[in-house]
Amino acid sequence: MTIIEPGCTIGVLGGGQLGRMLTLEAKRMGYRVITLDPEPDAPCGQVADAQIVAPYDDREAVAQLGGRSAVVTYEFENVPAASVQWLEAEGRRVCPSSAILAITQNRWREKTFLADLGLGVPRFRAIASVEDGERAAREIGFPAVLKMVCGGYDGKGQTLVRTPEEAQQTLRRWGISESASAQPRAIWEQWVPFVKEVSMIGVRDERGMILTYPL
Repeated sequence: MTIIEPGCTIGVLGGGQLGRMLTLEAKRMGYRVITLDPEPDAPCGQVADAQIVAPYDDREAVAQLGGRSAVVTYEFENVPAASVQWLEAEGRRVCPSSAILAITQNRWREKTFLADLGLGVPRFRAIASVEDGERAAREIGFPAVLKMVCGGYDGKGQTLVRTPEEAQQTLRRWGISESASAQPRAIWEQWVPFVKEVSMIGVRDERGMILTYPL
């Protein structure tokens, strides 16, 4: 396992608030940080050592990020998986891998992955057409949460529906019609009543050592 020592540069795809928090902590530990984001003066870029202003799929810019970094990561899951795959193909070290990104940026793959591991998840169904939504309504019922398969984050791309009419309106607003698409466009998820939400963060290194941080 190659140790990334303080003084090395960490490359970050994405320049939002999560990248900013990552950068502040990395710099406290003695690392340098360079970020790539299409928005000038992005939150992460404001505190990083450098920012490359370019689209996430700009090969030349992505190559520059990889060439200036000892390791590259991404601050959220909505960066193109193809850019991460290209960095890996060029021999750049990327953590987490493009295989993990392909799962986490697709809610259908993510839910299926967790369910296959035997972890507890709400009941869910893939939605590729309005008919799929009607079937899910019969099998799972209301209220339910409709979630776009790709592109949603921070509460975006998801809607609580309580009636068949609300469900149909949401699916049509997302461009889902009677004609089934080749891949799921949304998921229908069982509503889970809750009192509070807590988040436990865990990490694993290349040797398989797992560490969880306190709540």
